Amino acid sequence: MASRWYAKVSQEELGPFGFQDLAKMLRSGRIAQDTLVRREIGGDWTRARDVIGLLRAAAIEPKVCEEPPEEKLQPVAVAGPVREAGKTLPRFRRKRIHGRWLLAIALVGMFGGMAVVGWRSLGRPHGHKPLVLKLPSDDPSKLQEIQAMRPVAAPSAPTRPVGTPPGSTPPGGTPQLVPGLEDMEPAFTPSLTADLRIIVFSSRTNSTTDYDLYEAARDSPSRPFGKPRLIKTCAYRAPDAWPTLSADGLELIFRRATRPAAGLWRATRATPSSEFGEPKQLTFPENQLLGREVGTPQLLDANHLLFVATLRQPVFRSFLLAKRSSALDRFDIFSRIRFYNQFPAYFLTADRLRTYAGGSNGLFVSARKNQDQEFDEGTLLAPATVTGPVEDQIWVSPREELIFYCSPGPGEKLGSRRKLWMIRVFPASP
Repeated sequence: MASRWYAKVSQEELGPFGFQDLAKMLRSGRIAQDTLVRREIGGDWTRARDVIGLLRAAAIEPKVCEEPPEEKLQPVAVAGPVREAGKTLPRFRRKRIHGRWLLAIALVGMFGGMAVVGWRSLGRPHGHKPLVLKLPSDDPSKLQEIQAMRPVAAPSAPTRPVGTPPGSTPPGGTPQLVPGLEDMEPAFTPSLTADLRIIVFSSRTNSTTDYDLYEAARDSPSRPFGKPRLIKTCAYRAPDAWPTLSADGLELIFRRATRPAAGLWRATRATPSSEFGEPKQLTFPENQLLGREVGTPQLLDANHLLFVATLRQPVFRSFLLAKRSSALDRFDIFSRIRFYNQFPAYFLTADRLRTYAGGSNGLFVSARKNQDQEFDEGTLLAPATVTGPVEDQIWVSPREELIFYCSPGPGEKLGSRRKLWMIRVFPASP
């Protein structure tokens, strides 16, 4: 590899130049025999006349001379040889320019692609990618063990949901669109009351306010839901989604995609049939969530809230459990819950020993023996061939046998539609 050189002209370091280019500069008078030059790597500054072979390459006689006047020299700001009039740049310089053009074209293409993707996704709130880093196991014995851990009774035990025959349906049963909401599209991120009589979900029927929260009710779990209605007090120009309802339906917490960072908002009402009041943003103790975006809330009970805090650079998600003394108090960060996979939107059970989630490969459940352990990678409940790919947040009934979720349906591609489905994954508790 040929040596490369730097020259110091008017206290400015120019180069690197090839040896022959340095000789041409000396021959043309752009540098003088007394000009300081050095090799690019490991060279000390020395006079040009003392560089072995440089004067001979420049075809001039050795002589003592002063540096030419400063105005005759035009310092080059960028690294590279000085171009003489009427001559092309050396080949290595042309390659560098070509490389820069290719880099510029690649950057324009990349940002153009990002703009197209962003334009196509306008008005469609996105949650966390419904992917599973490692496929859950399908060990029947493990599934039976998890089934035995489920509660056998619930304080407000619902009657059998519509569409499910007497007896039991084995895991991986037949899913159905949520009765009464079959025509709602888009509809996703469902949340219900413990008695399965009220459902809140996100939909978009008004382009001026983007995605908003809708509520539907029914007299009993054996009946279809009535016509959904917009929760007007929560309608906002920013997308609203990922709601969580309290067991009695009197408290609603949801994620609002405000800028610069999304936040959690809370609304309450006096009775299950009345309107929610104006929502207010949830605040947490200072510096606990600094630089993090929060979302995917779940009310575990009256005083405990599970939510996700996401750090964008680098992308990292934490599942945090917040607590409060009463509904009038502010939530405080209580502890962190560890999952084998940090990306699905988990639904945590009341005893905090099982968690359900969905993904592109279907529905799965993860378990742990005590609250100090990390949840395992999960056990498959129903594959995507049965449920369809599952998008974002799901909701699980108190006895954990019935799951409500969003999916385009079996055999469809994720993102093609957003419909609300339900499936019985365990036999009904006695």
